Amino acid sequence: MKKFLLSVLFGFTALLCFGQERRFIPSRPLIKAVDAKDSIKLTDVEIQVDIEGNIATTSCTMLFTNTTNKTLEGEFEFPLLEGQVLTGYALDINGKMREGVVVEKDKARVVLEDIERRNVDPGLVEMTQGNNFKTRIYPFTAKGTRRVKIVYQEILQKDKKTNQVTYKMNNLCDEIVDNVTMDVRCYYREKTETKFNGKGKNSRNTKKGLTAHLSESKYSMSKLAEEEFTFDAEDTSKAYVESYGVDSYFYFTKEVNSGIYPKGRTDDITVLFDVSASAKNRDIEKEIEFLKAYIKDILQSGKGKRKTAVTVSIYPFADRLLEKDALKIRVNGEEELKKIEEYIKALDFDGASGFSKIDLGKFTSKTEILLFSDGLFNYGEEKDQINKVINVITSGTSNDYNYLKKLARDSLGSYINLSKYSVKDALKALENEQLKIIRYEYAKGDIKDVYPLPGSVVEEGSLTVTGILEEKEAPLKICLGYGNKVVHELYVTLSVFDAPQSEMNIPRIWGAKAIDELSSDYDKNREEIISLSKEFKIVTKETSFLVLESVHDYVRYGIVPPEELLEEYNKIVSNNNNGFKPVRDEGGKISVKVYDYYKAYKKWYDAKPGEFKKKNDKGRRTLMTGSEDADGEVYLEESEVMVAPNATRVVERYASEAEMDSTSNSVMAKQAGGARGQDNTPKVSLKAWDGKSSYVAILKKTRTKDMYKKYLELRADYEGSPSFYMEVADYFKKCKLYEEAQRILSNLAEINLENTDVLRALGNKLYEWEDYEDAVYIYSKLVKLKPEAPLFLRDKGLALDKAGKSREALDTLYKILTTEWDSRYAEIELVALNDMKSIIQREGYSLKELGYDKELFENLPVDIRIVLTWNTDDCDIDLWVTDPDGEKCSYQNKYTENGARLSRDFTRGYGPEEFCIKKAVKGEYIIQADYYGTSSQKILQPVIVQAEVYTNFGKPNETKQVLTLQLDTVKGNYKVGTITF
Repeated sequence: MKKFLLSVLFGFTALLCFGQERRFIPSRPLIKAVDAKDSIKLTDVEIQVDIEGNIATTSCTMLFTNTTNKTLEGEFEFPLLEGQVLTGYALDINGKMREGVVVEKDKARVVLEDIERRNVDPGLVEMTQGNNFKTRIYPFTAKGTRRVKIVYQEILQKDKKTNQVTYKMNNLCDEIVDNVTMDVRCYYREKTETKFNGKGKNSRNTKKGLTAHLSESKYSMSKLAEEEFTFDAEDTSKAYVESYGVDSYFYFTKEVNSGIYPKGRTDDITVLFDVSASAKNRDIEKEIEFLKAYIKDILQSGKGKRKTAVTVSIYPFADRLLEKDALKIRVNGEEELKKIEEYIKALDFDGASGFSKIDLGKFTSKTEILLFSDGLFNYGEEKDQINKVINVITSGTSNDYNYLKKLARDSLGSYINLSKYSVKDALKALENEQLKIIRYEYAKGDIKDVYPLPGSVVEEGSLTVTGILEEKEAPLKICLGYGNKVVHELYVTLSVFDAPQSEMNIPRIWGAKAIDELSSDYDKNREEIISLSKEFKIVTKETSFLVLESVHDYVRYGIVPPEELLEEYNKIVSNNNNGFKPVRDEGGKISVKVYDYYKAYKKWYDAKPGEFKKKNDKGRRTLMTGSEDADGEVYLEESEVMVAPNATRVVERYASEAEMDSTSNSVMAKQAGGARGQDNTPKVSLKAWDGKSSYVAILKKTRTKDMYKKYLELRADYEGSPSFYMEVADYFKKCKLYEEAQRILSNLAEINLENTDVLRALGNKLYEWEDYEDAVYIYSKLVKLKPEAPLFLRDKGLALDKAGKSREALDTLYKILTTEWDSRYAEIELVALNDMKSIIQREGYSLKELGYDKELFENLPVDIRIVLTWNTDDCDIDLWVTDPDGEKCSYQNKYTENGARLSRDFTRGYGPEEFCIKKAVKGEYIIQADYYGTSSQKILQPVIVQAEVYTNFGKPNETKQVLTLQLDTVKGNYKVGTITF
């Protein structure tokens, strides 16, 4: 738990995560901040711990202060340990703490982002990957403060030797906080002895049990990890029962002797060692100690006969299996064990984690596989079928415990968490069969929904069972054993009359256990998990805690508020009968609106170039633009732009002298193009990557063979900067260091888990590099993370097409046409429609076979098509294309004299903006991206844009080039490239 508040405090630097030429820290835990305390500072911490039986509930309230003169959005991450469940969240609204309510994750995020645009006070906590959580709060006003509370629950384990239970506060961070208070209350323990191991702490007995208090000023948070609250364990073999609604929930825990049932031994071990960037946060020293001890035990095993040697193969993996770095060694003593230790310590932790890319079939059936990882596999789809036995070993705190346990269970292997075991106990757990629940026996109708399910491991000899008691009294028999053999039988009498009084919230404990078990097959049990999450206020990867400012916001979005606002909420709803309209409606049919967009596009396509500019008596010109009225009818509106007398081209008034020079040069290019004779092949020239940053300058002075080592040195100063990885990866690729380039780029999947801006930049770069398989995975992840953003569906569809899955690509793009999107994404359907037509034309699909409307899917080829998108929400970036006559097509001039058309101006969202010209005149077309502005509080600069440049679009000789480009400053103009016809 060392990383808990550390990442909370320092995660705010993700707000600047795309910047460059300065020192950055990642939002990942355990990295000391350089300048985070100059922006958001943790000033006060209040901790309240309530312990009943062996259940501990921790409430941590933190006061953050914005030390800047800017309004910021707070976004930070924190991990919870295995078995800890997030059960509460609150945010100060108008000086009073307001409890969060559990809402579907998609809906909560959409609501939050919509409200942020109105500059009011929402708050959100959502699960990212594994047992990691992200909190988003807006606004942190200039010099203002925000108070945040999180609550988590855990089951404490008893020390079998001392018969005591210890509550140990998590190691928060090394920062010195102005004020820290901590209160621990242990109920119904008047006769037990308690102590704080630290000095100056007060403890006393009360009528309800024991209390202890800590209060410090200018206190180093890391000292909290030195404090322990120890008390005698109670006899919990008698079940607790607590009523909730019409049901009675029971909870039973007991220490059991697991016995020793040795496994068979092998002299061939394969170690899969995760060396991704996040894996460095594991306890590598302890993992090495454990591996060496396990090999020693194998050497010393046998019936009085020592094994002479053990073959050990260690394969590090990150974004893929790093076979060339593998170690294969025959171990027969300390010398070889030392080589293994030196080898592991010398490994570089870098890149994403692509466990699914490992072909397990390459390993022989004789080898025993040990997987050392945190389980944060973020670079490839999870494997459905595992054909090898995998023993999973993990350590550290920021792990995907559920997935690792599922992986071990499904493969019939063992799961070892070294954070909970000593090396000695971990060896016993791996070398022996693990005690499991074989079955439960009870009368039908007496008991139901008992967890954990049969087949579950009794970890550390501590059995915990919970379920629903349907009768007033009932007996329960629990059968434990190995394989199918029962070796222990426990009998429990459940009764609503004799059960001890409890305030530990047993129904929620049952809900957490049920969710944990159902999560092993998440897709199948998704709806049930969401229902349990909302009922028992437990955050899962499909739900979030959400806090809104006013009761009217809850009414507007159809969200049942916390208790304090419920009466007013019900009154408003009953009086107004307000209903929440979904942000998107997957109706399955193409709406009339899409047909209207198409009609306007077709009207442009069928028009003659001369119709696009008409002069009237006042010396003004009229631009034809397609719009729709209230009834959906398309009509022409007149947009007047002043034209200088006898002007042959228009230069917008804000164009710079450099732009004018470029325009003049394009006229010369036209004349040169006219002299090319019969050479009509369009030539596309996209802006070459320049790599002007200081770290690339250093790499340019480094020998090629030493570049990766130098990159690792530089990374220490830029570890949280996506642009650092993108620029360095581009340079490595330029130097033909392809594997290193891919690994460096994959780091974008590791920083700031589930940040859609960063992930889209990664997906776009993979697409540009023609790594379509990985691009499909990243875009699929984005669709799941933010299904309300249609651009991610388009990204996925185009990548699927390039990956050779054109039919699946069409199905994906078709969803854009049949879904009702938020108004800020208007007309993206038309862009997707054009994408689909190109695929259909190229592959020769029959519209009848596809079931598509002939009218809507008529192929309308064009000479040039350019699509501009960007990775950051709430940015306004404009596509400009200047033709050979010097006329610029832009949001102020959407239709040109030569017949070009520009789609609607996207001022919010991710684009796309689309330029098309049916018949291109000869000469040079200059493509530019203008960074007009941003309303985003999260990411300041730069933004990553992607330009797709098509020539002969929709024709048999269609070509396409893609470029990702970094825009460093707001209000800047960037040349993307040129097309010469």
